[in-house]
Amino acid sequence: MKKNRNIFTILTLLVTLFCSCGEDRTAEFDQLTQENQWIYSKMKEVYLWAGEIGKVQQKDYFAASEQFFKKLLNGQDNASFFSDKAAQTSG
Repeated sequence: MKKNRNIFTILTLLVTLFCSCGEDRTAEFDQLTQENQWIYSKMKEVYLWAGEIGKVQQKDYFAASEQFFKKLLNGQDNASFFSDKAAQTSG
């Protein structure tokens, strides 16, 4: 009886572990958020208030690039701007 209980417990654990394993969708996330990840990395590198960049959650990376950029800005910054049109004309 005790042996059957141990086998049942082990099988339950294995099934639970198997079901809890999800699909790795990192590549899909990277592809969909590539531009905003680039914006974030450049802001951390060259932004005057880099130490005071706003908190970013994973869902924020799916926002439009202009909205994402505004979320990163410091409250005292009234000069920085985002223009994807400049990037299109300059290549």
